[in-house]
Parts: sequence; C-alpha cells; structure tokens
Amino acid sequence: EQPRYPVWGYVNEADPYVAAMEIEAATDHGVNVFIFDWYWYEGKPFLESSLNEGFLGADNNQLMQYYLMWANHDVNGTMWNRYRYPSDTIIWEGEVGWEEFRPMVKRIVNNYFTRPNYYKIEGEPVFSIFSFRDLVNGFGGLEATREALAYFDQEVRQAGFPGIHIQVITMGMWGRPGLLPEGEAGGMELNEIVGMLGIKSMTTYNWRMAGI
Repeated sequence: EQPRYPVWGYVNEADPYVAAMEIEAATDHGVNVFIFDWYWYEGKPFLESSLNEGFLGADNNQLMQYYLMWANHDVNGTMWNRYRYPSDTIIWEGEVGWEEFRPMVKRIVNNYFTRPNYYKIEGEPVFSIFSFRDLVNGFGGLEATREALAYFDQEVRQAGFPGIHIQVITMGMWGRPGLLPEGEAGGMELNEIVGMLGIKSMTTYNWRMAGI
C-alpha cells in the first residue's frame, strides 16, 4: 500500500532544490542512475522542466547519471486533462515521421548526450524507447525504422561518440504486447529484428509488467 500523502509533502520537481534533495537521497541509498520519461508531440518537447530546470539545475547533479526514455505513446483523455476530454479522445499521437524525428534527434544529442553525466554503456549514450509499435508505425515499416535509427546513430557519431545504445521496452502500453506492430514481422524472428535495427538491449517498463 502506498501512502496517501508523500513523506516529503507535495514538491515541485522542476525546483533545483527538490532535485538536489532527490539526488542526495538516491545516491545515499546506492542508486546512481535516473531514467527520465521524455516526450515529443507535434514537433516540440513536452514536460521537460523537471529534467531541464530541476535535475540539470541541481548543484549536485554531477553525482547522478541519467538517461532518457522516449515515452512515444499517444496521450488520451484518461491520461491528460480527463475532466475536459472523453477518456478515449486522442489528444496527441505518439507516432512520428522523418519531419519530426530529425529535429528531435538534434535536440537530444545537443542538449543531453553531450553532458558528462549522461549514462553510457561502452561509451555509447543509452536511449530507451517505450513503444516499439508506435516507433515502427510512425515510419511505416521495419526498413524505414532501420534507416531512422541509422540516422540517429550517425548523428551521435558526428558528436564524437562511438555510436548509440538503443534500448527498447519489451511491453507496449500498460501491458499490451508492443514489441511488434501487427503484421509487420513478416515471419522474422525477434533476434533477426533486433539485429536488423541495431537494438542493443531490452527491458521492461516496471516490475508490475515483468511477469506478463
């Protein structure tokens, strides 16, 4: 059972003081990496203030590594402003194509990957993707997705890194299988798809989904 009132009270995570407090508590208990949900809708970022103003503004942020999980899912009335929209109303779509992907990649590389405490595996910045289904659907297929991720890797290499570490969440949104869009696999095995796209690791979104 979760407490109905936070021990610290209600806080503003965009406040550097609050972020410094969270970093201190986490590192004191052996946690050394934060993963931030990161959003991009209609060609621009969304809900970045806790990361940009809070965490990166904290005077002790160098003690904690961090990386981004692109929360590339739809936003509906249940998740956002539920009193204004019916629950099944799609407010923003998570799928993106090339027009949105290119500026998104440049923002991520320039604003985050270049920071010394961005989490890397073997020198490669780690970038996690929540909905593989929406990623592939946005580009219209596996081959186009391969080209998009290759472009991402090229931009990262031009910034001086050995490449990018792409991580995908093995489950889709709230327990629905989301690794492959319907009909897209074309008889390919999972390991073939992972190799084709250059995916380096897979994980689950939270412990609740681990056994699904």
